[in-house]
Amino acid sequence: VRHELGVANDQILVMNLGHINSRKNQLGAISVAAQVVHQKPQVKFCFLGRLDHSPEYAQQVKAEIAGQSIAGNILMPGFTTSIPAYLAAADIYLHTANIDPHPRSVIEAMAARLPVVAFSTDGVSETVVHEETGYLAQEGQVDVLARAILELAQANHLRQEMGARGRARVEQHFTAELTAHKIRQLID
Repeated sequence: VRHELGVANDQILVMNLGHINSRKNQLGAISVAAQVVHQKPQVKFCFLGRLDHSPEYAQQVKAEIAGQSIAGNILMPGFTTSIPAYLAAADIYLHTANIDPHPRSVIEAMAARLPVVAFSTDGVSETVVHEETGYLAQEGQVDVLARAILELAQANHLRQEMGARGRARVEQHFTAELTAHKIRQLID
């Protein structure tokens, strides 16, 4: 996947999953990317998801990428069913959704051993443990997310440690079996 995307082995790849729409707030992610890329140009950002879900918003995102002069660092391959392969190719996961009750993509990223950098909205704050499995910031604090990505980009051991803790958290709290058991308890 990295070869397909044109990402070299010595570059950092930050992944963002979700159809391009305002609820997923890719404009916020582009603001984060701009701060990161202007300080560390070898970092690449991949936005994986349908571009036709909200065409007007997708155009805004593309205009912002052009306006920030970071088009060479932004990859938008569109929709794929190969999510595990893309997550395996990534180094960091970025999640900037404004609303996300229970973000499956964050759990998938943690299961793939990626540190998560995210706004602490809704279920994200219940999933990611700040400074253990990733970094959380209040919604809109793009500078905090950018600093977190810059720190992780320079610390392979920290990415690996947070990724391993994230994977363990998924196995302890978010498996299908555990979720079904918790739902059964609520119904009972």
